[in-house]
Amino acid sequence: MTMKMENVLCNKPIAPALSHKILDRLRSGEEILFVLVGDLHLNAIYGDTALVVTDRRMICVDDTLPGGDICFDMGSLPVIEVRRLYGNAVLNADGQTVLRFSFGVVALMEAAAAFLNNVRDGHDPNG
Repeated sequence: MTMKMENVLCNKPIAPALSHKILDRLRSGEEILFVLVGDLHLNAIYGDTALVVTDRRMICVDDTLPGGDICFDMGSLPVIEVRRLYGNAVLNADGQTVLRFSFGVVALMEAAAAFLNNVRDGHDPNG
């Protein structure tokens, strides 16, 4: 894979360890559309996580997930929603919590959820 993370649209610099985890999950020819770096693990401990949206999949990267990630193909995306909690928020996929993050990231996650739901509803991700 020759993609470099410094050329990827993201909300903040991606730590090298997280960058490697993201690149390791990409399939041949898969293009990243954007990455949202989160700041909480599912267990509410601070740490780097990511929502990676590619031309083919939505990938949630978090070391506390089984296998370190959960992926959904663009052709069969579940309903994606952001739920605000007391002190943080979560990204749910058909009711299953797949990422947790602070309020500093919540507006971007809500925009990503709207984008993904539009793709699920048949809109072209390229625009």
